Amino acid sequence: MSSTSAAFVGDGSLLVRCLQAWLEAGHTARLVASANDEVLAHAKAAGIEAVRIDPDTAIRLPPAEFDYLFSVANLRMIDRDTLARARRLALNFHDGPLPRYAGLNATSWALMAGESAHGVTWHEMTEVPDAGRIARQLVFPVLPDDTALGLNARCYEAGLASFVEMVGELARGELALREQAGGRSYFARDQRPAALGTLDFQRPARELAAMVRALDFGAYANPLGRAKVRLGDRLLLVRSASVQPAVSAAAGTVIAATPDSLQVATAEGAIALEGLSEIDGRAVHALPQAGERLPALDGRERDQLDACAPRVAQGERHWRRVLSALAPLELPQPRQRAAATEAQAPSRARVAGAFGAGTLAGFAAWLSAITGQEQVSLLYCDEGLTRQAADLEPWLQPWVVLNLSSGASDATARLASAAQAQLEAARRAGPCPRDLPLRLGDRHPPLAGVRVGLAADPGIAPAAGLELVLAASRPGGLELVAPGAAFDEGTLGQMAVQLGSWLAAFDAGAEALSALPLLPDDDAKLLAALNATQAPEAEQVGVHQAIAAQAARTPEAIALRCQGEALSYRSLDERATALAMRLAGRGVRRGDIVGLCLERSPELVVSLLAVMKAGAAYLPLDPEYPAERIAFMVQDSGTRFVVTTSELARSVPIAADRALLLDAPGGDGAAGKGSAALPDFDPDGAAYVIYTSGSTGKPKGVVVTHRNVMNFFAGMDPRIAHEPPGRWLAVTSLSFDISVLELCWTLARGFTVVLHSNQARAAAGTTEFSLFYFASDHESNASERYRLLMEGAKYADRNGFAAVWTPERHFHAFGGLYPNPAVTSAAIAAATTQIKIRAGSCVLPLHHPIRVAEEWAFVDNISQGRVGVSFAAGWQPNDFVIAPQAFANRKNEMLANIEVVRRLWRGERLPFPGPTGKDVEVRTLPRPVQPELPVWLTVAGNPETFRQAGELGCHVLTHLLGQTVEEVGDKLKLYRMAWHQAGHAGRPQVTLMLHTFVGDDEDAVRETVRQPMKNYLRSAMDLVRQAAWTFPTFVQRSAKDGKSPVEIMESAPLSEEEMDALLEHAFNRYYGTSALFGTRERCLAMVAKLRDIGVDEVSCLVDFGIATQTVLDHLAQLKDLMEAARSLVPAAQQVSIPETIAAEGVTHLQCTPSMASMLVADAAGRSALSRLSALMVGGEALPLTLARQLRELVPGQLLNMYGPTETTIWSSTCELREVGGFVPLGQPIANTRLSLRTPWGMECPALVPGELWIGGAGVAREYLARPELSAQRFVTDPQGQRWYRTGDLVRRHGDGALEFLGRIDHQVKIRGHRIELGEIESLLLRQAGVKDAVAIAREDAAGEKRLLAYVTLQPGANPQPESLRGALARELPDIMVPAAVLVLPALPMTPNGKVDRRALPEPQAAAARAAISAPQSELEVTIAAIWQDVLGLPQVGTGDNFFDLGGHSLLVVQVQRRLREACGREVSITDMFRLPTIKSLAAHLGGHAPAASAVGDGLARAQARRMMRSRAGTGTQPSL
Repeated sequence: MSSTSAAFVGDGSLLVRCLQAWLEAGHTARLVASANDEVLAHAKAAGIEAVRIDPDTAIRLPPAEFDYLFSVANLRMIDRDTLARARRLALNFHDGPLPRYAGLNATSWALMAGESAHGVTWHEMTEVPDAGRIARQLVFPVLPDDTALGLNARCYEAGLASFVEMVGELARGELALREQAGGRSYFARDQRPAALGTLDFQRPARELAAMVRALDFGAYANPLGRAKVRLGDRLLLVRSASVQPAVSAAAGTVIAATPDSLQVATAEGAIALEGLSEIDGRAVHALPQAGERLPALDGRERDQLDACAPRVAQGERHWRRVLSALAPLELPQPRQRAAATEAQAPSRARVAGAFGAGTLAGFAAWLSAITGQEQVSLLYCDEGLTRQAADLEPWLQPWVVLNLSSGASDATARLASAAQAQLEAARRAGPCPRDLPLRLGDRHPPLAGVRVGLAADPGIAPAAGLELVLAASRPGGLELVAPGAAFDEGTLGQMAVQLGSWLAAFDAGAEALSALPLLPDDDAKLLAALNATQAPEAEQVGVHQAIAAQAARTPEAIALRCQGEALSYRSLDERATALAMRLAGRGVRRGDIVGLCLERSPELVVSLLAVMKAGAAYLPLDPEYPAERIAFMVQDSGTRFVVTTSELARSVPIAADRALLLDAPGGDGAAGKGSAALPDFDPDGAAYVIYTSGSTGKPKGVVVTHRNVMNFFAGMDPRIAHEPPGRWLAVTSLSFDISVLELCWTLARGFTVVLHSNQARAAAGTTEFSLFYFASDHESNASERYRLLMEGAKYADRNGFAAVWTPERHFHAFGGLYPNPAVTSAAIAAATTQIKIRAGSCVLPLHHPIRVAEEWAFVDNISQGRVGVSFAAGWQPNDFVIAPQAFANRKNEMLANIEVVRRLWRGERLPFPGPTGKDVEVRTLPRPVQPELPVWLTVAGNPETFRQAGELGCHVLTHLLGQTVEEVGDKLKLYRMAWHQAGHAGRPQVTLMLHTFVGDDEDAVRETVRQPMKNYLRSAMDLVRQAAWTFPTFVQRSAKDGKSPVEIMESAPLSEEEMDALLEHAFNRYYGTSALFGTRERCLAMVAKLRDIGVDEVSCLVDFGIATQTVLDHLAQLKDLMEAARSLVPAAQQVSIPETIAAEGVTHLQCTPSMASMLVADAAGRSALSRLSALMVGGEALPLTLARQLRELVPGQLLNMYGPTETTIWSSTCELREVGGFVPLGQPIANTRLSLRTPWGMECPALVPGELWIGGAGVAREYLARPELSAQRFVTDPQGQRWYRTGDLVRRHGDGALEFLGRIDHQVKIRGHRIELGEIESLLLRQAGVKDAVAIAREDAAGEKRLLAYVTLQPGANPQPESLRGALARELPDIMVPAAVLVLPALPMTPNGKVDRRALPEPQAAAARAAISAPQSELEVTIAAIWQDVLGLPQVGTGDNFFDLGGHSLLVVQVQRRLREACGREVSITDMFRLPTIKSLAAHLGGHAPAASAVGDGLARAQARRMMRSRAGTGTQPSL
């Protein structure tokens, strides 16, 4: 077989298939000519010359010779010279049998003709179209339901099959050509169906159905027209049709109707028309009902349509080109918040000037100028087009598309001329067929996206769907019209003023559009006033010098506080100077960069100042960052030295010769042998270098000078209240430049900076043990219970226990043995000598304060000052038979009388109502031993009562019945914060009561306590009610009956068997979570947990029903537990921000909105916010809802702060005295200018969003060693002013207020951290097997942003999403690691070939996992539903980790709130982090010991076992 060459011409995939067949047969291809990008790309990939050809002109190929020329799916003529270049033969593929169906669209004409067979033909190309000899023809039957789409597909298959056969014949030299025979029919390009495809029901149903099928091209381009049904003045499009049985109704009568279909009678039979839509593709809004008769085309209309068809078809060629290049414009001005409708009266605003020759070009140029979109599509109409469409408007649209291009450098005269040429071409083409936009195929943008129009003559009604129309008005004027009131009158008015000013300047002429002003004069004056921020240049001192000057003014004032350590201004300055001299001695010189890799401590601030004193710039190196990132920053910055510690130096990649260790001999103390003099100060020297995320995959260092920072200081002075300076809580990482405000401006202005540390402090010391008596006793063996009381008290007194507590109860079995704790305590006082004696509790509303003070003063005397009282409001209603009037207001009465008792105890004379109506002053007797009565408040689960206890300065007595250890821990934080906020001295004491029994064998302990505890619970059904929520019987009935488990419990009496099962369930629940039961090791783990949350004293309730002697015999083991607990190593405790605010008396706080939202979501956080004099929020967009919440909570200043690192921390601030419809960015600070620029660099008019440029004294020097990037972002305008391009999209309102809208690029902020998505994408693309990568920030159901990454893979590659995510985690900070990496078969693309980020799918990772553990219990189902909603996932398993699924701390807040609403339980944030699976969280809420908790218990028990072994082996207490 000989090899031959060929050229291929055409546009479809059939050409590609034929080309492949040709090559596979061993032949060669010289070139492929096409107007189709995919065809050309395929040719290039195969190494074949690819020639782009014009789709609308005759084909002329470049010089080349070939044996054969194949024209496949090509509708253009090929010039004679090109045909002659085929040495052997030029063949064309035709989609019909020749000569019967010559011309174009043969399949459609054949279907309309009702042909039973069709075929394809390969024929010789001649100068006469479709007239050459036939090389190959294949005929096949037409199927009954064939459409144009289906028949074309079958022609495609036949064409390929016949080509393959023909290639074989060519190779064998067997191809025979034959002349065409038979009658020839030619269907011209401009030939159209009768009445432009409008169905005539006077015709038979089979003919109409054939026409519908013939005009059904599916989603492909339709060259002929869509089948239509006329309904008066509108047309409907028909997708499919079928012949139905005949009916006795006149032709055109509607037989049946559904929302998108009609069944209509015809001349012969009936026809069902389905898939109906309006002519523009919208859903049908109204259809005739059965019995109505559709209007028929009369002869005149039919003749008009047929007569205009050739002209319309010729015009279609123009409109196809125009519509294929459609460039819809999104108007940038804000729409009305309420949905606008076309039924609303349009808004109108007069535009200065008159309609003229340049109006069209000027209007299009204005649209381009405010959006930066050079080509814009708008709809145009005038009287001439309206006349051409007259009488045929249902078919023809007089509003036609104009695509007008305007560039920043274009001259106005050229644009006016080009617009006029387009207008003339449009008028020649005439009105556009209304169905044409829907016939272009799916790849073309929809016409509905064109929302702007121009009406050149008065009285022309706007086309449907337009949002804005510039219209000629009478007499000779212009107006802007907003059909459907898309824009409110104020917005439209501003647009009209701006457009009028622009058109006047455009008509005056300019050599470049960018020279024209977009701002009207008044707007320009307002902008100049907003930027009038000129202030005297800041004092030429360095940051460190400003702080040293403050140290000289207030040397003994406290500059820094951190974890109990305080540093005066004098000490801070001296230590910084000494370290600076040491740095200089090591070789640090002016202009160097010195890294700081330190934990948050006073040494961090000392080192920061020392580096600047040494003339260098500091570079923050957060120890939490991945080692790779730290190494890059050190190398990229050319860092000379890194100040760090020995421990950190081992864990971060710092060379030994570069590490300056603070904990090495010499430290940061006095200057010594290695010291040197400090250099002179350079105001333009760098103060610091901070790295931010970089779009190329590498972070970039921003160089900020002392001059920049000092101007920032001057800018902050009038914005932040600081006279007198207060206490500022510094919470921000040094790697975040807003730390400069927290650490430097504050110290230069005399604040005390409270440095919030990430390091935990040691917990409080030894946990005390006491005995608690609270017997529930129906029996008559009181003497045995009292023996337990007295013998137990004596044992505790002899063996170092802290206290004995007895309760007060009257008419209930609970505590029934102890009607008066004062009497009980007196008895204990007589039998003991050392132990504290306390009431747990005294129900204060039942007693007169005088009685309480005097009784307990007596006990205080006989005990020699050992008493304390825990007051309670009372929980058993029957107790109040002795004071029924006090029951309703018992809590308030208790709170008020606590202070009365305290005052009486101190010896004050207080007036009380006397018997005669006059007050009697009383001073109680006897006088107590203790000058102050130690007071506790008995609290259960209400956080408010904990807070009130703190405010009153009361200690706390609480328990674990109905609340978890973690929940108590959260409430204790609130309690201590309230204590400190109220100004009470000393440390509040927390006592927690636990049912207790300690033994050597776990199983034996459980059996010993089981029945007594169940009996105890039986007498306290309120406690049992807590367990009802998780009791399986009640949960099952609840699911069936729709009631809560508690309602089920209370709805009917329980059988004895059910009651016992419920009590067993409650016992198991309390045994595992709420008691001190078990071996010493197990109990020691519980004690450790309690100590870690701040419990000072464990009060062991021992009289709950176990035999007296058994309890007494086991007190020795309780003593062993007590002694063991004293040897536990105190666990480190993280001090929360709310706690620090309260404890330190913080007045000022700066934080990100993410942190602020967490504070708002937490009771302690809300309380802390309510104490602040000033709150600064910035680093990311401040959500409107959060701003409103903060405004309600913060009594002082609330400032929204804005500014990028590149312009020195904050560039503008806005004091939010009240919060309106958005949160403004505020006004520029001193010597700062804010400018909104269009993509052309022009100043944006009001309401038009633009990129925010920031100029002035805050603009940083550069990106370190990145000149190209510096040149892109740090720009100088023609006036010589230097600006930083932020990339932030901002809108200026008419009053000058600035509204942040988002990013113009793909940079995002997540919880205050600025992230270049390109850096994540770049790293993903480096991973093996990854082909494409896209990262986005997507808002979840809670409105919070999280990062997601999408990848496509190389052929054969199969990297797992988690491995890709792990690779990112090794190189990126946690905040930059996507919550999920999703693998897609392909990335969605926009019509212009860019990644369509909006079309990226929601994460479906959970649904894709092979095995998911489905929720079982009602509680698990509830939690799962909340997780799915918050995380935006279709399915989650009970074993899935919340944070692995994309959860983060902000979503935790949402889950916490939803769980509280759904379950009626307060779920602490700690629990959410500790119990990250549905299974563990449900078990926790249900009272079972969760797996995560079990792990924690195991660790604590292991520590206990080691301690026990140590004690047993040495006989001494270990030093742990």
